[in-house]
Amino acid sequence: MKAHQIKLSKKDWLDMPVIALLAANAIPLFGVLFLDWDAFFIVLLYWSENLVIGFYTILKIVFSAVSHPAVHLGKLILIPFFIIHYGGFTAGHGLFY
Repeated sequence: MKAHQIKLSKKDWLDMPVIALLAANAIPLFGVLFLDWDAFFIVLLYWSENLVIGFYTILKIVFSAVSHPAVHLGKLILIPFFIIHYGGFTAGHGLFY
């Protein structure tokens, strides 16, 4: 069985998420090659990115559209649940760097 190959077209390379992903990963590469960043700083940078992603996810939960107003009450449970679990995940990663 052959592995599935992903082929990117020229249009795919101009897609905004692809550009953002390449730029976000080019910054640490530039830092290592030209600014003498060490491994500690790179891991700290990616760990900080986890914090931003967690915050953005909470905003997405808060502002998500719901079919019934009572579902907003579920958000009052989901948001602290997410904060505790994602916070533990992020703290665990922070302890090991």
